[in-house]
Amino acid sequence: MGTKSVDVYWPDGIKRLGVMTSGGFDSALLLWMWAQYPVPEGCSLIAVATDRGSGAKEFAQGIVAKVNELLGTDIELLILPVGENTRHPQQVNKPANIAMRKGMFDGVVSADTSNPDVTFPGGEPQRIGLDKQFAYSNWQHPFLHMDKSHTVQLVHDLGLDWIPTMSHTCTDSADIRCNKCWQCKERAWAFDKIGLIDYGKY
Repeated sequence: MGTKSVDVYWPDGIKRLGVMTSGGFDSALLLWMWAQYPVPEGCSLIAVATDRGSGAKEFAQGIVAKVNELLGTDIELLILPVGENTRHPQQVNKPANIAMRKGMFDGVVSADTSNPDVTFPGGEPQRIGLDKQFAYSNWQHPFLHMDKSHTVQLVHDLGLDWIPTMSHTCTDSADIRCNKCWQCKERAWAFDKIGLIDYGKY
């Protein structure tokens, strides 16, 4: 699997930094990591979620509340409207870009990872490639050099046991894992690869 590191930093020239918080496993880790970074004077960190189908915003709300509780922070949650059937990052990125143009925030940190080098049923999610990670200066993708097994390992190493139980990975069910969609298969693959048990039901 190899060793991977993540650089946590505040982007130059950004006053309001949005952390894309989908309610999923990787974005929960991302928010927890960036919430610990000292916010520069005159700046603010906000969690940006989308009203993406049944359940997504509710999981994001719980994760933001948990991070605030653990770290003593007061992170604002901004929920952007999207189509009910929105699933892929590109569909979420569009309303986020619109929100930036409206001045709601002026920079974004996203939890996109790379697809694992295996084949799962259901097609692959439309994730940004490594060659595009620096295409936009106001978008940062600090996990893009990793796959799901690396983020699962990092959560385990950091002792963040609440992330597997609180995060919502499945795209086909709002309350439990379907164990059939691509995202469910990816999460199961990651835990199995590093020999850990996933106690989360989402």
